[in-house]
Amino acid sequence: MRNTLNYSIYLIIIFLLISFERVEDSIAKNNDKPLFSYSDFLMYESEEDQLLNVIQHTSSFERYSFSKVKPGESQYWIKFDVEKYSEDPLLLQLVYSRFDHLELYRSFDNKTFEKVGEGGILYDNELKKKIYRGYSYFPISLEDKNIAHYYLKCNNDDKPFFEFQAVPKDLILEKTAKIDQKINSLDLILYLFIGAVSLMILYNFCLYFMVKDKGYIYYALHATAVLIFNYCFSGKIIFHLENAEYFQQIIHWSGFTSAALFLIFGQYILNVKSKYSNLYTILNIVIVGLMILNVFVYFEWYFVITPLGTILINATYLPLIYIAKREKSFSITAKFFYYGILINFVFITLHIFQTFDLLPVLFGYKNVSALLIGSGLEQMIFSLSLGAKITDSQAKVRKLMMEQNVMLENEVSRRTKDLLEAKEEVEIQNETLSEMNSRLGKQHDNIKSSINYAKRIQDASLPTIKNIGKYVNDFSVLHIPRDTVSGDFYWFKRVRDKTIVIVGDCTGHGVPGALMSILAIQKIETIVSTLEDIKPSVILEQLDQEIRYALNQKSSHLNDGMDAVVCVIDEKKKEIEYSGAKNPLVVIQENELKVFKGSRNSIGGNLNFLDDPFNDQTISYKDSPITMYMYSDGYQDQFGANGKKFMPKKFKNLLLEISKYNHIQQEKILYSELNKWTNNGKIEQIDDILVFGMSLE
Repeated sequence: MRNTLNYSIYLIIIFLLISFERVEDSIAKNNDKPLFSYSDFLMYESEEDQLLNVIQHTSSFERYSFSKVKPGESQYWIKFDVEKYSEDPLLLQLVYSRFDHLELYRSFDNKTFEKVGEGGILYDNELKKKIYRGYSYFPISLEDKNIAHYYLKCNNDDKPFFEFQAVPKDLILEKTAKIDQKINSLDLILYLFIGAVSLMILYNFCLYFMVKDKGYIYYALHATAVLIFNYCFSGKIIFHLENAEYFQQIIHWSGFTSAALFLIFGQYILNVKSKYSNLYTILNIVIVGLMILNVFVYFEWYFVITPLGTILINATYLPLIYIAKREKSFSITAKFFYYGILINFVFITLHIFQTFDLLPVLFGYKNVSALLIGSGLEQMIFSLSLGAKITDSQAKVRKLMMEQNVMLENEVSRRTKDLLEAKEEVEIQNETLSEMNSRLGKQHDNIKSSINYAKRIQDASLPTIKNIGKYVNDFSVLHIPRDTVSGDFYWFKRVRDKTIVIVGDCTGHGVPGALMSILAIQKIETIVSTLEDIKPSVILEQLDQEIRYALNQKSSHLNDGMDAVVCVIDEKKKEIEYSGAKNPLVVIQENELKVFKGSRNSIGGNLNFLDDPFNDQTISYKDSPITMYMYSDGYQDQFGANGKKFMPKKFKNLLLEISKYNHIQQEKILYSELNKWTNNGKIEQIDDILVFGMSLE
């Protein structure tokens, strides 16, 4: 592949060198006989407008040279004689002109003069008989004479019109047919170039929108700029302008822009940013420099911009050639890019050599053919490089997949080994866990058995429903422990024609609460059995003292205790004596709910209020029956599905609503409402629940 491409490049160069026409010092030939010699052009700088006065200074005329033309405002007369060599029509072609206005006069006797043509940079294109680039063409005709004298008046009114060349020969006398043949040949190459590059641009634009690869859009933009530059450089842009005044500006703008887009495309296709960071910075500086030159073009500083821009554009090729040469061994894309840029660099070099007359020109005109051919070949190979990019990507994917497969195989082997080791560890851990689970199961069974036994003890310490029913006809007990055992308790006893009912809410729940409740029940039994005059407040005071003493709360930091309600019912007097430790008594009488609040002090603990002792309150039910409720705070503090508590107010309203039913129904309603509130038990119970209700007549 490499040898084939090298040989192809050499053959192209040799073929083109062989096909170049050799430009002799003579400007035109007729059967190898010179029509005119370049040295026959004579010039004279003068502000004189009258030809009769000009020809009087024949001795002042000197050999014409482009380098003798001064910049700025000036006027020259160029004199030449034409002898009749053949019947073929001739044209005087003025190339690389600095002159804004040209007038050609003819005389056969140097006495009478006829204006035969006009031209110049600022001459209107519509008035020109032949248009090519910024050149001026004048018809040369001897009619039936053997010799004619021509005088070309050259005026420069503005900034110099500059196109860089080393040895300019800008005045050419040539057969009209031969000039037309050269222009037609160049047009053929140009239109072939435009067609081929346009197809590549359209194709790559479509590829960009299909695969979204920035390389295609960079190539399409660069190729578009190259197309515009060559269209302008070939002179076709002149047809769209009023005159040739801005021809040079357009060429420079399109050339610098094309070079900048070429650098952007090259950076992307060769991945310069990640692999050659220093060169990447240099190339970006060059891009900025080209854009700055585009600004200077507006001011028409061509004597600086043109040489500097030419050097800068050609210099951009060298780092990209260097990078592409290094990368082509590893990438098909870089290989195609290398040969594409190398071929175009060769043709640009040929163009420069032609400009300096170091090589013959192709098709008779400088500055066009070599650039067209080089640009066309470059764009074609660049397009192939983008296609090769897919091959490179596939190769990278295959390589990556192979590397990934090897990595995966190694990873699988490593993980398999780790899994086997982990399996052995898991088996050992499973055996250990199995033994621990067995021990924990036994311990759990023992704990569960102990808790169940504690529940039986707690249940035995609570009064039975049957025993309560002996003394009270209508009552209810809703007792729902949070855990197996409860910190809430109720106590009921008949003592000397009085009925004592106590409801307590011990600190905590579960086993700690249950232990506290059993301790409280034992102390209550002792206190009641020793009292002669049974008063609720006395029971609470002594219970407070007993709990503090039993828990040694004077010297310890234990803050455990309980809230309690004590009611002593005297059925003969139809009275209820009440005293409470933080818990209230709710009484409903004649469909009116009343709340009797107790002391702010609790039983036990270290947070009691010295100025709020336990007091007795008397409630009579002589005139009308009464329903009373004693309860812990578990029901009203329970959270519902909405994340809010049931709340005391809502609970009391519920008690008022159900008070019209018997207590068996009341218990069912209380349980049903609680079940609804907790979404059928989906909301976790937060505390023990106890509601003791009874009706008295």
